[in-house]
Amino acid sequence: MVALWVSLAVFVADGRRRGAPFGSLLDVGARVAAVAFLGALAESWLRGEPQTRPHLLGALLAGALAAPWLAPRYGLARSTLFDAAGPAFLIGIAIVRVGCWQAGCCGGVIPGVPLLEAGLSLAAGCLLALARNPVPGTTALLAVGSYALIRLAVDWLRGGPWWGLSEMQWVALLVLGGLAWLAFPKPRDADSRG
Repeated sequence: MVALWVSLAVFVADGRRRGAPFGSLLDVGARVAAVAFLGALAESWLRGEPQTRPHLLGALLAGALAAPWLAPRYGLARSTLFDAAGPAFLIGIAIVRVGCWQAGCCGGVIPGVPLLEAGLSLAAGCLLALARNPVPGTTALLAVGSYALIRLAVDWLRGGPWWGLSEMQWVALLVLGGLAWLAFPKPRDADSRG
């Protein structure tokens, strides 16, 4: 829950800095946060673990599906949505990864030696890289894409139960496919060219 609230605050603050109306940002952000939380709970339920922690992947997938659908309904430009969502996404991931690190849930039991949690480090590095993004409307695409690429590579060290890939690697492949679909212009219908 902390990750959702902090991500919502970052999303609204960054969107305001870009000139978007506070009400639209808060409406979209709160609804996306609620859908993401429900997605996290749904994933826990689907895994047969309804009494345990909400799952990150369910939150990411539900939020990613809800945000582009909700933004135009509240007058929020797609470029503003993507630019404000990038830092919010990475800060939320970093907070969630601190929880995973403390609980030892996602990467197994924490050994008795000092270590640097890879997911947390990757989120922080991607966030720093976004500081110099010159192309409006691409911040979230770069944030999610870079995090997915890095996780796809790093998770090879863990191995996986599904055709040699971990759950996060499959999600990373789906995310990268979705980003590729978003990145390339769609051909218009002949009727709409007018």
